[in-house]
Amino acid sequence: MGNLEKQQNDKILSSLLAKNSEEQIDVAKAITMYKVKKENQRRKDKTMSSKSDKLKPQKKPHKKSSKKKA
Repeated sequence: MGNLEKQQNDKILSSLLAKNSEEQIDVAKAITMYKVKKENQRRKDKTMSSKSDKLKPQKKPHKKSSKKKA
């Protein structure tokens, strides 16, 4: 489990360092920043999906009445 965690941390740090190569980033700060960003994205997606469900009208099947001609 420790090896997988280390690989994930390295991946996160390398992606953040690639974006902000001119700055030196504290490891703990970088990991926290990554987690907060993902959490905010998850919350945003969740609220957007719940809003879109509320705004959609419920579709009711329309039955055509059949009128018999004599």
